[in-house]
Amino acid sequence: MPSPVAHSLAGVAFSRLQPGAKPSLLGWRGILATVIAANLADIDFAFEALSRVFPGVIEASHREWTHSLMAAVVFALGVLLFAWVRRLDRPLLWALFLGCAYVSHLILDIFTYTPRNPGGVPLFWP
Repeated sequence: MPSPVAHSLAGVAFSRLQPGAKPSLLGWRGILATVIAANLADIDFAFEALSRVFPGVIEASHREWTHSLMAAVVFALGVLLFAWVRRLDRPLLWALFLGCAYVSHLILDIFTYTPRNPGGVPLFWP
């Protein structure tokens, strides 16, 4: 399983490949947002911890729905809505930029094996 550092670096590298990426997107705020987006799929670790605290109420494990293309699309749409409401310059580019950072996480996880979850990544969930 890639480390958060690997996910962060891959997210920044993958996002910088986007055509039309302006310097404002690549400033420190853009890089911070990219690092967060590239690691966001692993929020299911928090859900897994909660499932241990509340057994039977919350059922979760690592590499489930947060590691799907559906989650990446929902995240990118959320970024688009946020950027539009905040009147950021070029909201569609922000959504593409951070959505690609999220997808970079999925790509890294596809190419790694973990004995804890040998089922792979559910890209096409549900």
